[in-house]
Amino acid sequence: MAKRNKASKKRQKKQLMKRVAKTAAGMAAIVESEETPFIKTWLNPVIIDSGRTLPRMDLYLGKYSEANTEYQKELDAVYAGTVVVIERFLNHKSTLLHHCTECSANFYSRPEWLLNEKKQPHVCYTSLKHSHNKVVATPKKKRLTEADTMEMVALAEQGMTKTMIAKIYGVTRQTVINRLSKAGF
Repeated sequence: MAKRNKASKKRQKKQLMKRVAKTAAGMAAIVESEETPFIKTWLNPVIIDSGRTLPRMDLYLGKYSEANTEYQKELDAVYAGTVVVIERFLNHKSTLLHHCTECSANFYSRPEWLLNEKKQPHVCYTSLKHSHNKVVATPKKKRLTEADTMEMVALAEQGMTKTMIAKIYGVTRQTVINRLSKAGF
């Protein structure tokens, strides 16, 4: 049984190596040939490795300006003319490409999301009041001084528990234990 599996795996590996060699030879012939002026960009390894995206020549600012006048007026009312639609407006539920002149970003969004403040406004215009990611100021932890340590020792001598001392100073019980042990209590 083991011999049969070993032979089968060896045969599969040999077939795979033939396929790889055949594909590599075919790709080398395509790249070397000068007669094809256009190499398919999704197959070109240079473009794939570089990570750059090719610009779309069929879309540009102002191409559908006449068709988008009504929607552009609605956008201007909300975003004061900084967000411009690039693709043709179909309806409020279609996803369209937009351009922001303030942050110079191209982004996809639905018109109903952009026009409704509660849904998904553009990043430049998100206020903390309406944003989903609310930034909450975290209070800075108070650093314990030597005077605080001496007060902790005095409270511990009076018979207060370490948990109560920790609550008073806003630190953990382990911090109180460490400070008291360093102070010799």
